[in-house]
Amino acid sequence: MNSIELEAIDWIRHGWMLIVAFTAAVLVVAVLRKPCRRLFGAERAFQLWLLPPLVMLTTQLPHMSTAQAAMLPAIVFTITSAATTLPVHVAESSGIDWRIWTVLLWLAGMAVSAILAAIAQSRYRDRLRGATKVIDLSLRWPVWRAAGTDVGPALVGAWRTRIVLPADFERRYDATERALILAHEMMHARRRDGWWCLLAQAVAAVFWFHPLAWWLLSALRHDQELACDAAVLREHGAQRRSYANAMLKTQSAAFALPVGCPWSPSHPITERIAMLKLPTPGRMQRMMGYFAVTGIVIGASAAVYASQQSPRTYQATPEAVKEAFALFEGSKMAVEEYALHHDFRMTANNDAAGLADDPDLIKGKFVRRVVVTNGVIAAMLRDKPGSMATAGSVRVVPHPDSTRKSLVWTCESPDIPAIAQLAVGCVYRPGVASDAPAAGITDNYSLKLEIAFGGKPAQLHESMCLKPGGYQDYLLTESKIGKLPVWHGRFTVVPAEHGQLEVQSDMSGAWLNKPVHPKIRTLPGQQGTIELGVKHVDKSGRMTEDDTIKIDLTPSIGC
Repeated sequence: MNSIELEAIDWIRHGWMLIVAFTAAVLVVAVLRKPCRRLFGAERAFQLWLLPPLVMLTTQLPHMSTAQAAMLPAIVFTITSAATTLPVHVAESSGIDWRIWTVLLWLAGMAVSAILAAIAQSRYRDRLRGATKVIDLSLRWPVWRAAGTDVGPALVGAWRTRIVLPADFERRYDATERALILAHEMMHARRRDGWWCLLAQAVAAVFWFHPLAWWLLSALRHDQELACDAAVLREHGAQRRSYANAMLKTQSAAFALPVGCPWSPSHPITERIAMLKLPTPGRMQRMMGYFAVTGIVIGASAAVYASQQSPRTYQATPEAVKEAFALFEGSKMAVEEYALHHDFRMTANNDAAGLADDPDLIKGKFVRRVVVTNGVIAAMLRDKPGSMATAGSVRVVPHPDSTRKSLVWTCESPDIPAIAQLAVGCVYRPGVASDAPAAGITDNYSLKLEIAFGGKPAQLHESMCLKPGGYQDYLLTESKIGKLPVWHGRFTVVPAEHGQLEVQSDMSGAWLNKPVHPKIRTLPGQQGTIELGVKHVDKSGRMTEDDTIKIDLTPSIGC
């Protein structure tokens, strides 16, 4: 797996977190927006739209306490004594990984959505050609009169904001209506609604494939207009009839305006006029709404951030880890004895392995207890001698070796980041419960094989389920594929360090003068390659015969 594929995986992980957070936040807003509007007014209901961007932001914030496990590229090695064996290597896929295609498709959709929005914005601005600046209005924002009657009233843009009026502004509206329309557009500018439109358009572009993204774009603009109306009526409440007349005299926007606020957008105007009949929320009601909405937004964002916190970590002492390994020896002997007599298919706990049923009987000065669960031996450490306070845990996990005559033990800790410095070969694996069964001899693995001969494309594709501790015999004969020497292959999958899986194999037959035992290590779902054989060349260096076998192996957890 190359660096581009690893980067794609990271993008997909972050993207999935954003999708989940976005979906949940928008659904919450969808449920609360109307009740909040009835209880506290349209201005407070609109503030609920702070929730989606804040929740999405919290999913991307780093946690200082999180110690990331090292993400290493695939490590591949071989153990072989056959002179005819070629080096084992990681296969670089001839095609592009599906994860890369997923990221590229997502980015392409974002680009197309952004381009379409920019085109729509440009077309609206093209309608403003020939507009003239209104100089007899001393307002904070520039006011332009359009050349046509089908453009405006509207607030256009986010950073270079301007108010646009139709060409017949003075003829269509009376003096009171004109003042209310200008107050409405200035309220949009004061509330920075152009930036809200830009943010909503950006979110819709990012989640272009998500139906809720386009609903959000429409619902936010709807709530934005209601909130602006409410704010204007709070200052001009005595002129509700004139405000309604101005709405009725304004035609719906004929052209899309992605970044801006047209006076009468595409949503039904009936709800805006109906709201004019409702009493304006009082100061106390608005204040209660402010605290309620703020609590919802901040509380939900904090809950999302807290839910991503990594498990608590500890700083164990070297003495505690050393004592744990000393106590492990007796338990390891019991587990190995049990495994040898049960063909490595076991659920070795304290009782089955012949250990004391009471885990507290296995303890020491720095170790609170030792527990055996499904063959995994875990020790809970003390923060100081004799204390009951926890200082983390360390555990050893059994794996059958290639000969199936003994167990190979690996060491890990779910909550001690510095475990590698305290015990050589031990790795930090955050988020794994100390008493839970580990990925070890109780796990099933699937293995996908693609086999090619003589430098040709893969001619055989197989998938198999490998039971705990077992090998899958794989005999390649003429009856399976073409004319070739008999190959005999055996494969098994075991966990390795840094979350990788190790594929162990025994290969023999054909022109090999002795069996070989190549191994590869990859991340789950990652492809590695074993290549064996010889290529015959003539005196001029031209290949005359290709007697190689290439086996692409893709291990995964579970069947």
